[in-house]
Formats: sequence, structure tokens, C-alpha cells
Amino acid sequence: MSGLEFNFTEADFRTLSRLALEDAGIELNEGKRTLVYSRLAKRLRSLGLRDFSEYCSLIQEHEGAQERRHFVSQLTTNVTKFYRESHHFDHLSAHAIGQIREKTRRGQPVRIWSAACSSGEEPYSIAIELAKHMTPQELSHIKILATDIDNKILASASKGIYPATALANLAPELRQRFFTETDQSGALQVSTEIRQLVTFRHLNLIKTWPVKGPFDAVFCRNVAIYFPDNIQHDLWENFSRVIAKDGFLYIGHSERITGATARRFTSKGATIYQLTDAVGARSNA
Repeated sequence: MSGLEFNFTEADFRTLSRLALEDAGIELNEGKRTLVYSRLAKRLRSLGLRDFSEYCSLIQEHEGAQERRHFVSQLTTNVTKFYRESHHFDHLSAHAIGQIREKTRRGQPVRIWSAACSSGEEPYSIAIELAKHMTPQELSHIKILATDIDNKILASASKGIYPATALANLAPELRQRFFTETDQSGALQVSTEIRQLVTFRHLNLIKTWPVKGPFDAVFCRNVAIYFPDNIQHDLWENFSRVIAKDGFLYIGHSERITGATARRFTSKGATIYQLTDAVGARSNA
């Protein structure tokens, strides 16, 4: 690419594509080359580097380990909103809630995983939807795990503070009940009641998972589309081993469960699946 602030060769792009695949499972084809340049150029400016060749060298050295995390963060897409793909939450409250409430009434823990939770809107939406229908006693048995590969976005998500514009699609009664005013102009914070249901942790979906399950529901939406087929197949297989029998998996609108694992799931609606043939889900851990 010529005529740009930083020299960005074909070799540089191949190196960055390889590292993105190795570190995060992100597949970067030639059509993403301009996007990669625009997202990483700011890092070169910040570091005072002359070109992308220097940047590639840095993030492959031991001294560049922290920058390599920044590299992954810059390539991660954090597009989300409260109640995104709202039919999933409709299903959660209309169908999954029955199983969930029955477990809580028996005093059993209920675990839900928001995988690739980004800035937190998804796990907080899950918590809000459950809180709408459950008593405080029932909610005391709910644990929502929210994970993401980006530590910076996790730090922001854990605070639960959002501009009022981010809540525009929420019903007024939900904003009033589950959010509080802050000392930041135009910003609201998720209530303590909701925040205490959610635990944020760093997790890379293509590496070994430090979680075992079983989870009563897993939300992993608009993530697999960035992975090549083999990593997608592994992802679905791994989820099938941590979801409880008859638990639910919610995925993105452009995604489908593929590979041999697909036969273990039964479709329950658009991008909603129930694990009806559990082979690896373990006891709570």
C-alpha cells in the first residue's frame, strides 16, 4: 500500500494475519487489509514506530507481549447494544425461564455464560430479563459469567456505566428500575442488583477454557463468523461439552452450528438451539 503514512507491505499483512489467527482465531482476508491498517496506524503513532515492519517485529518479541494484547484488542469488533437480537431474550423469558426457575426453587445454582460479552450490554440484558420475572430469592441462585478477549473492554463493562443514548431502545420502566444516575453528565449505571449477578473474566475462546460448566444457557453471538470453519467446529464442540442437557445456545443472526456437533442440538427458533444430546457436560465447577 503506497501513499500512506506508514509503509505496509504484503509481507506485513501476512504476518499480522497469521498472528491474528493464532491469537484470536480471527481470519483476515485481503479485503480486510485497509481495515487492519486503519486500526493499527494509531498504535504505530503512539509507539513512535516508522513502519509496519517494525510493529510486526515488536509484537513477536518478548518485550512486545503487552502490545500484542493491544494488537488483538484493536482488531476485535465491539459492536453491541442492550437487547440486541431481542428474540433471544423473548425466548429466554418465555421458554428457558421455566427450567431456570424450577432449578432455583430447588435451591440449585443456575449458570449462564455470555461468551464474547464485549462492553457488557449482553450479560446485563440477560440479568435484567431474569430480574423482571424472578424473586430476589430466586435470583440469589443465578450466576452469569461474562467473558471477553479484550481486557480493556472488560474493565469498562464491569463498571456498568453507559451514556443515556445507549439505553434508548430500553423501555422507560426498565431504565427507571435497573439504572441509576451517576455524577457523569448524561450517563447511567446498571443497578447494584443487576451488577452483582454478573462476573467478568478474561477468556480467549480459541484457547483452553478455564471453565467447565454445566451452563444452563450460553450466549455466543456474532463471534464465530470471524473464525475459519475448523475453529467454528471446535467452538460448537466445546460448547456442547459445557452446556447442561436441555440447556440453550444462542448464536448470531449470520451463524449456524456446523460439523458433527450439530446433531446434538435441536433448533428452537432462529439462531436458538437446545442441547438434547449432551455427552460432556460436567457437574458445577
